[in-house]
Amino acid sequence: MKSLRSRLILGIVLTSAWLTSCSSDDADNLGDPPSNGSSFINYSVSGSALNDTFSIEYPSEDSSGTTTVLGHVYNEDTNEGTVKVVSLIFSFFVSDNDYYDVAMFLPAQTGSFTLGEFETTSTGVITVEPTYNMVLSFDPQRAYYNNGSSSGNTILTDLLSKNIVVTITEYEEITNSLGIVTLGHIKGSIGASGNQGFFKSYTGPTSEPEELLHNITADFEYNIQ
Repeated sequence: MKSLRSRLILGIVLTSAWLTSCSSDDADNLGDPPSNGSSFINYSVSGSALNDTFSIEYPSEDSSGTTTVLGHVYNEDTNEGTVKVVSLIFSFFVSDNDYYDVAMFLPAQTGSFTLGEFETTSTGVITVEPTYNMVLSFDPQRAYYNNGSSSGNTILTDLLSKNIVVTITEYEEITNSLGIVTLGHIKGSIGASGNQGFFKSYTGPTSEPEELLHNITADFEYNIQ
């Protein structure tokens, strides 16, 4: 599995390449894109390692760090055939010790959808990454847990989707002047009832890691800029 940070870097490269290939004159060739409103995610996480509320918005008035929001649509081959996937990345980065990010990989349509559950090895290495999923990353100062088996933070993974239902209420694609279909607009939410992700936490050299369940709620919207 690619880490969220590597996905973010790849997304920035791809987005920069798309912007470079499209001049300002290309705007007339985009058809009818949605209004250029802000893009944001407001989300809460509650559990034994983290209990807090976060907000990432672009354009951002917070000059203390760098805000990045990326959206795209692509086809992915699965065991059930080829499916269309929406990738959404929201990132707020100050330093390697001060950041929080969200990556969502969702069906490209409206409706309510259950995201897949990640599987990992005993050391926290991901062995199964579902097609539709959610990953929330936090610096070790924000997401901290010590179960007594170590002198420091025992968290091994990002916060990974387990049993999360995402409801997409609005969805729109656009086609740029190169004929590439991309995400124009999406809006959705994760409700307060029964939506959980998990951290894996180290327990010892020969024992299975502990699974730290956390409740997740969110509201999000993306508008192409």
